[in-house]
Amino acid sequence: MVLSKQVDGSYKASVVSYNLTDSEKQAIKAGNTPIDIAQKTFVSSMMSRESVGEPCYEAQTITIISPRDISASHTINIQAEVPCPTDDSDDGFWDDDGDTSGGGGANPGTGSDPFGGLLGGGNGIGDGTGNPNQTDPDDPDTTDPDGTQDCLELDAEGNCMDDATAILVPNETKDCEELRKNSENTTFKQRMQVLADAIPGDIEKAFGIYNGTYFNPPVSNPACGPIVDGDENHSGIVNSHPVLKAYAHNHLKNASGTRKHIGTFSPKDITNFNNIFTDSNSDDSPSPLLQHEMAYYLVCDEGNYVMKVKDGTKLLDFTILMGSDGFAKEVKDYYRKNKIKHGKPKKDQNLGFLKFMKEYNIGIDLYEADANFENWKKLELNEDENDINKTDC
Repeated sequence: MVLSKQVDGSYKASVVSYNLTDSEKQAIKAGNTPIDIAQKTFVSSMMSRESVGEPCYEAQTITIISPRDISASHTINIQAEVPCPTDDSDDGFWDDDGDTSGGGGANPGTGSDPFGGLLGGGNGIGDGTGNPNQTDPDDPDTTDPDGTQDCLELDAEGNCMDDATAILVPNETKDCEELRKNSENTTFKQRMQVLADAIPGDIEKAFGIYNGTYFNPPVSNPACGPIVDGDENHSGIVNSHPVLKAYAHNHLKNASGTRKHIGTFSPKDITNFNNIFTDSNSDDSPSPLLQHEMAYYLVCDEGNYVMKVKDGTKLLDFTILMGSDGFAKEVKDYYRKNKIKHGKPKKDQNLGFLKFMKEYNIGIDLYEADANFENWKKLELNEDENDINKTDC
């Protein structure tokens, strides 16, 4: 929402949205506003409603903290959506009307916004510098006969001093919040390092990760179980539990035989992940876990990865198909043809796995961390499917 102060002291409220690609969102996070942002900006201003059956709004008073001076604050009226009346009266109610707007600013700075982005920036903090709004000729501003541009604040001479229409790009999803929560845990990082140290060896290792909040008595979340050993071809077995939210294992760099290591998730990893997810999300499960808590980690010579659930139904469908000999062979052939195999370059294996995720509509997302098991990035195919886009969590 953009609040523009008018010369008569009133505020004009508009809802601003931006039609941005993933790459443009990342550019904005980096402080670079796309040059064609004006063509990607859409504004709906809250004007008087004229008929029933449309969204309705009424005035509410809130306190706004200045983006440039946290100690300065003032109250203003905005329009909050409310149920529409049953008659055609428009007294005190507001509706959407179409304005056009110039581009918004970026580069979050200091400031505070108790309403989660009303003034700009991320997570309710920050502000930015935007281009002036362009008045819709079909919706003249009758409170501004001299054509003064809309402003969030006016100085003593009545000029705009703080036009803050910042582009807000969410920095985190619940999946990212969960990954960060785990990565900030000392025991988690120690366990992950044990997996990393075992990559040159001949025994795969694993450990379970639990939401200790639901233990009796409660413990920390995450609560990491002990390291369990498997063998050269299989990771250790972690017993099922209602609050087992994640599983971490490694692939061995020098594994031999028919199950030589690969630098990404195997089809068996995917089906194992489904089994953990399904156990916690079945109708008769006592588990209180939520979808965004579930994860399946891999530590290997190529990097540190995690699968997150995007669509549990699609993940289950893929697992059911994997029970078919014919389909399992098809998947094996796909891995081979797309360079998802031992010894192939890291990028080729990642690119092949992302194509595999899309081809078979598996219902998962893929992330990669740094060497310290932090700073997760979401990996996605670019539009031409010949490279990988990496999005910071």
